[in-house]
Amino acid sequence: HRMPSPEEIFMQKVSLEQLYKALHSLPPLQARRVYERYINQKKNVEIARVEGVHEASTRQSVIRGIENLRKYYAKNGWLL
Repeated sequence: HRMPSPEEIFMQKVSLEQLYKALHSLPPLQARRVYERYINQKKNVEIARVEGVHEASTRQSVIRGIENLRKYYAKNGWLL
């Protein structure tokens, strides 16, 4: 396993900053669910259990959140 180059570290940081900006553009519920699903790597059923909702609600919210993130990235000229 090799160490990342300074350029790779910079690009990861820029990408992470872009991700957080994009997440903040989402409605709070979508942002929280997308964050839990992909950053904290929780399953939809786990998120639903904590929130006391049906798994289908979290799944649809995450799907809509990802669609909105794609639109946000496209609008800002970022790749996704």
